[in-house]
Amino acid sequence: MKSKNKQFVLLIVILLALPIVSINLSITNFASVEDLEHNNAFENLKTSTVHNESLYIDDDNPLINWANRSAEGYCTGSGTSGDPYVISNDIFDTDPNPYGIFIRDSRKHYKIVDCEFISSGTYGIFLFNTTNGIIENNQVSIPGTSFAIDVTNCTDMVFRNNNCSLNGYGFHISGTSSLSFISNTVNENLFDGFVLDNCDDSTFEDNTANENGDEGFDIFTCSNNIYRGNTILNNSDYGMSFQSTSSFNRLESNTVNYNDDGIYLAGSSNFNVISQNIVKENDDDGIYINSCNFNELLDNTVEDNVDDGIYLTSCQDSILSENTATLNGGHGFRLNSVNNLTFSDNINSYNSEAGIFGNNIDNSLIEENYAHHNGWDGFRCVSGETNLIRNNQLTYNNQSGVHLTSGSGNNLFSQNLANSNYQHGISVSGCDNNVISGNTANSNQMNGIHLLNSDNNFILSNTANNNNNGTYLDTSGNNLVIGNIMLNNGVCYNETGSTGNVFEDNICSSTELPAVPLDPFILGLIIGLIIGLGALAAVVIFSLVRGRKK
Repeated sequence: MKSKNKQFVLLIVILLALPIVSINLSITNFASVEDLEHNNAFENLKTSTVHNESLYIDDDNPLINWANRSAEGYCTGSGTSGDPYVISNDIFDTDPNPYGIFIRDSRKHYKIVDCEFISSGTYGIFLFNTTNGIIENNQVSIPGTSFAIDVTNCTDMVFRNNNCSLNGYGFHISGTSSLSFISNTVNENLFDGFVLDNCDDSTFEDNTANENGDEGFDIFTCSNNIYRGNTILNNSDYGMSFQSTSSFNRLESNTVNYNDDGIYLAGSSNFNVISQNIVKENDDDGIYINSCNFNELLDNTVEDNVDDGIYLTSCQDSILSENTATLNGGHGFRLNSVNNLTFSDNINSYNSEAGIFGNNIDNSLIEENYAHHNGWDGFRCVSGETNLIRNNQLTYNNQSGVHLTSGSGNNLFSQNLANSNYQHGISVSGCDNNVISGNTANSNQMNGIHLLNSDNNFILSNTANNNNNGTYLDTSGNNLVIGNIMLNNGVCYNETGSTGNVFEDNICSSTELPAVPLDPFILGLIIGLIIGLGALAAVVIFSLVRGRKK
């Protein structure tokens, strides 16, 4: 620190050199503004003090505790809730010293506000074992592998409107609880925007984490947190990654677009609720969950992702309801090795592969979903056992409405609508002991119900009208086809290379095979075109009549 004489001389020189009326200037470790011009991250910040050395506050050390630092002029206030210690409007240019500000072992109320951190050895702000702090409106941009703000073993603190961009990491948070992070910006950091490790009972709301070199949020062993209304775009790896038993969290109304994967859960991250998020145009999956149980995915929109919209693998006892998956490059929903899943009221459309793709899905309820205009089947089930599949609408898909294959057995497929698909309404291949009952499979281009290499199935009380074949059995034996309505098909029911099948009490009518009905969207275009041409014709006729009268 410069002596009082040097400060006085420097102040006199500045006063004589500058044509201004008055200056209120407090100088500690003075550095000229010209020396700071290399930092272009933030502008127009009013400052009164420039620090070239780290500011240490240790409330257990009487030489550098809050009271001592206040007496030295580093802060104001008395440390109560009504009169907190305040560090404000300072610039910290402290490299090669490791910290801008380091505060530890503090229970006083304090604030760090409107400060700028432009260089340090490692940390802009380091907070260790403190409570009752408010960190607000600070701008931290430290090039290299640095941490803008590190928060370790702290509780009951608020971080609001801080800009922690262009660092190694934005926020590093560990061993903490009861924190609030509101409206902070962590963009263009070399690694992660937020890194959380053992952070519990905290809220992250309306933060922006864009264009970071790894994850927007990188989260390990964190529970009972709320992540709400955050914007997470263009990160090179995951938008939000939850690993190592990060459980009982709520992810609500976040926008997670243009990342590698949008939202990723792994490592027994259980009992989380993921709801009302918008997850679009990520380079891999929209939401990817691996080896996690008892999670709920509710009312999310996953759209135009390069691979799958939502992908679950090795998961149990989860709920997916009221989600919309559309225009994804893979499947709308990919469910691999899942058990005891409730999958209901989801919409999946215009996906390049299947609307719903289930591989080794067992003991699950698949009901009241709407799968249409998908590149493969509306629902494809591979090696699925003991599932209840009911009341789904599976229409206008490029292959079949539903396709059970590769050893799927002991499933009940009931009360589904599988109309107007470009292959079969209901297709079963290589599957035994399934019950297909009470379904409607009309106006499919090939067969209403099609069995291939499948034995001992029950085809009961279905309606399969206006198809090529109402029911077609190929190399399939000992199936019961009873009580079905199969009208106006090319052939009511047919079998090839099959023995032991029973056909009883079916209602049949064989007429000329009708064409597949037009897609309602295409039909609407045609009707609109006809109406438009009619109106144009009327105008032309009216003009001609008027011309003749003249």
